[in-house]
Amino acid sequence: MKLSSLEKHVQSLRQQQPNKRVFSFEYEHKKYWLKQVEKVRGAMKLLKSDPQQLLTTEIDTLKRYNQLKAPVPVVACSGTDFVVIEDAGVTLKHLFLKQKLTTEQALPVVQVVGKALAELHAQGLNHGRPALRDIAWRDGKVTFIDFEAYRADMDILSLQSRDLLVLIHSFYRDLGEAGHTLVHQAVAAYREAGGEDVWQHALAKMRRLSWLEMLLRPIKPIAGKDLRPLYPMMDFIKSF
Repeated sequence: MKLSSLEKHVQSLRQQQPNKRVFSFEYEHKKYWLKQVEKVRGAMKLLKSDPQQLLTTEIDTLKRYNQLKAPVPVVACSGTDFVVIEDAGVTLKHLFLKQKLTTEQALPVVQVVGKALAELHAQGLNHGRPALRDIAWRDGKVTFIDFEAYRADMDILSLQSRDLLVLIHSFYRDLGEAGHTLVHQAVAAYREAGGEDVWQHALAKMRRLSWLEMLLRPIKPIAGKDLRPLYPMMDFIKSF
């Protein structure tokens, strides 16, 4: 098959950067991201999921979602061990932490995020890990990126409620207590945009796990960065 000029350029970049997993580049005044299969060595092969399968899953998911006009990056080209997507803007994590938006500036952003996730779910789709680092923002538009954590091993309602809980957890993980107001707005926007059934499912799931609170409270002072957000998250759930 004859390669396009972009594919030839990508081929050259991959020869120059064979071990760099993810990097951006510009081609004809347009920004792209190139992701290659992660090279896992030594004992890490036993601890990590199959990198080839993860990338294959991401490529297949992106292409399928592209066909459905879902808010995901456009796949410019791909191969068995790489994918090139069009740039979709800065991540929400960068927007909130590096550009340091005020709460007033951030509120309309998270409302769009909540609405966008509800609309993705309304299409019968899910993301897998819509954390703040996996959501891009440009010109008032949200794009869901990085689908290596995509999964389809549960019923869609469970997968979508998991998405919502991951998003809530991410607000507290990355923004701490400052994320509380933003979580309320994101969830409210999600529910108003048609996500009520998923929200109720997520709420019921967290309530069933309420016994964890008593178990985890004693170790709060030494909790790690992934466990620490569970405390304000549980308090948030109890407010409903």
